[in-house]
Formats: sequence, structure tokens, C-alpha cells
Amino acid sequence: MRLRITGSGLNDTQAEAIVSTINNAMNQNLATKEDIVALKAEMLVLKWMVGLVIAVEVLPLLKSLLV
Repeated sequence: MRLRITGSGLNDTQAEAIVSTINNAMNQNLATKEDIVALKAEMLVLKWMVGLVIAVEVLPLLKSLLV
């Protein structure tokens, strides 16, 4: 990659800085497909939990209003 950058007219120092920046960005903690699947599963559970909490709180209120 460095050779392609220096071949485009940049000097060695500039090429090293670009390559180093790209490498650092690629080595950071990035989400994998497995992470995203796990997060989707957790979100599904959370949606159900919130739905149940709302139902438990709202149904008695509706019952008292209708009776």
C-alpha cells in the first residue's frame, strides 16, 4: 500500500502516516456480524420486556376506566 501511495507523488513520511492511520482504524474494536446478530437478539428480548411492563401497567388502568 505504501508503494502505491508514494507512487502517487507523496513522500515516504506522508505515505507512512496514511498507512499508519488506516491500520489503526482497521485494528480498532469493530462490530462483527456475530456482534450484530447478538445485539438484535438482545433488542428483541428488550422489546418483549417493555411490552410486558406496559401491558401490566396499562391493563389495570383500562379496567378501572371501563368498570
